[in-house]
Amino acid sequence: MHTLYVTEPGSHLRVHNQQLIVFNADGVGYLIHLNQTHNIILVGYSQESDPALSIIHSRGIPLLLLQSNGTYLARLETESRRRIKYLAKQHQCARNPEFTRTIAETMVRTNLHHQHRLLQTLNSTQTQKTIQTASDAIARLIDNLPLVDSMEMLRRYQNIATHLYSQALTHRFTLDRICLFHQPTPRPTPNTTRHCPIHSFPQTTTTRKPLATHPINRLLRFGHILLNQHIYALLQSLGLHSHLGNLHIHHDHHPALVADFMAEFRVILVDTLVVKLLELQLFTDTDFTPANSRGGIYLTPQAIQKFITYWQKQLQDETPSCHSPMETYQQRLESQIRQYISCLLGDCDAYLPFL
Repeated sequence: MHTLYVTEPGSHLRVHNQQLIVFNADGVGYLIHLNQTHNIILVGYSQESDPALSIIHSRGIPLLLLQSNGTYLARLETESRRRIKYLAKQHQCARNPEFTRTIAETMVRTNLHHQHRLLQTLNSTQTQKTIQTASDAIARLIDNLPLVDSMEMLRRYQNIATHLYSQALTHRFTLDRICLFHQPTPRPTPNTTRHCPIHSFPQTTTTRKPLATHPINRLLRFGHILLNQHIYALLQSLGLHSHLGNLHIHHDHHPALVADFMAEFRVILVDTLVVKLLELQLFTDTDFTPANSRGGIYLTPQAIQKFITYWQKQLQDETPSCHSPMETYQQRLESQIRQYISCLLGDCDAYLPFL
């Protein structure tokens, strides 16, 4: 799947004879064949691009619009490539509690597994009690997943694990004088189950993401935006309806099935990349804007281009696969979605996650 990233400040798009022309601020343009483009990410929206955006949308090419500082602006959603056969199966499986529960638990288990493994990696060079405590707690949550008796509790398990994981990463990078997350203290949520030993873990409620005031937080959010759009484009190209998920519930700008696959791949693709970039000091204070009146910081245009370069390399890195000796992460993402389609159609007995 080919993704076009338009990141140079002042760029805009035009379409001529079924070819996309990308103009930079100096008016110099280059041609892109629309029939070879499967996903477009445009950083820095300009009204000059509106006619081209309409044509891109009519062609069913997923398009993500970002502010010039890398924050989300809009996604031009299209479901024109969805396959009726798949859509019918998605609706049928959505009414099957056993199917949705099995897939949802698999996604949560995979997410917790990756969180636990990353914390263990961070803790391998010098044992830190806070990280080890969080890692042990997430391991217990993994062990207790079979005891979870509702989808609501399953989602709560994921929220608890993410809270523990985030706190541990905060501690790890605070030691390096870098704060990874800035989150309000969670309000306790009453325990409503007699079966799951969830009462021993901190309870959290869903809150809006706070303003990003620290470099790592900003990098993670930008990476998650890129992964989200990549998964969305893959789902569209393979004919699935992105709003019909299992673990997550669809709401505006957050397609449920995209969020499901985000749970499976977010840590392994984005979080590990950000940790590596910061540990190698490939991003510094100069890659971020000065804090605004509310303390928020943003990526500079040069930092956006730099991160996308590392992101593209990450997608092309290879990983062992059950389908072939090695696959790139981009190929593995597509393989997992194709396997999910097989489960929808009843062609495989179980969904095997990316572990």
